[in-house]
Amino acid sequence: MFLAPGATYSGIPAAFAYPAAFGDLLAAVLAISAVPAVARQGRSARSLVWLFNVEGTLDLLVAIVLATLYDASAYSRLGGFVCRL
Repeated sequence: MFLAPGATYSGIPAAFAYPAAFGDLLAAVLAISAVPAVARQGRSARSLVWLFNVEGTLDLLVAIVLATLYDASAYSRLGGFVCRL
């Protein structure tokens, strides 16, 4: 969403948008790769789920920090609720 033209407010800081978007993309790829492994009870299932959880948590923390540093909450439809916890 952050990288799609017109999907977000213009002027959103690129220093926030690019890391957040690529972190979300990586989390999605890891989640999609973990689902079949879990369904088949494969040996890699536990590792993939663990990796997804760690990356997703780090992505969330980085996004919150970057949104706060670059005042990305001004472009949020939530009015910065997440960034001002």
